[in-house]
Amino acid sequence: MRDDHSMPPSASVHRTLPHATGILHYELTRSPRRRTVCIEVHRNAEVKVKAPARLAQGQVDSIIRDRLAWIHLKQEEQALKPALPDTLRYTNGTSHWFVGQSYSLRLEMGRPQVKLSDEGLLLVTQLNDDENETRQRVLNWYRTQAELHFRRHLQQWLPQIRSWPRQPAGLRQRLLRRTWGSCTATGMITLNTLAIKLPPELIDYILSHELCHLREMNHSARFYAHHDHLMPDHRERKHQLRPWEPLLLRY
Repeated sequence: MRDDHSMPPSASVHRTLPHATGILHYELTRSPRRRTVCIEVHRNAEVKVKAPARLAQGQVDSIIRDRLAWIHLKQEEQALKPALPDTLRYTNGTSHWFVGQSYSLRLEMGRPQVKLSDEGLLLVTQLNDDENETRQRVLNWYRTQAELHFRRHLQQWLPQIRSWPRQPAGLRQRLLRRTWGSCTATGMITLNTLAIKLPPELIDYILSHELCHLREMNHSARFYAHHDHLMPDHRERKHQLRPWEPLLLRY
């Protein structure tokens, strides 16, 4: 019988872990490049575990058991947070963020376009008042703005990483609900389109984090040493990013 440590790279499985007071359900993802076990507790109290591909399942479960008190504490903290809808409304007066500023949505009839006004409004003009059309129009506007801003941020980092053995293979964006970005083994960096709603310094934090994966495809001490060099205050920026996640990781 194949154990989970033999499953394909980056595959995920759902597992259960019996313990003294009940059963812990968690999602396990293994990666051949990962060297340590990472445990995450998400807003819905869902537990996700990332582990090295070759680490025995018994060792993974042992590490989880050692962190059960921490896991339960984080689940309790998540349960106390007010629930937010998975999707946003796109009607007159609703709030939408752009580079760290909140804008009130105003719908007008006319030639279709989206633009920011000097009065702090996100103006959307279209041929009808269909909310799905408004939603798609605003998201397309975010994509266009993200393309411009993300590439500008990347250009600012390139001189600092010019001496690195590996360079970015490309930069793309996607609408995501659970993460801000990723970097593949080939060097392709993906940023969440929704990151365009964050303050510029936090966009820089996300991008710098993914750039450091060009040096280390894990979160080892060497990875953080590279991040310390590239962005000395990255830990403070990560702390600043956390409150934005439940607010902005939805569309």
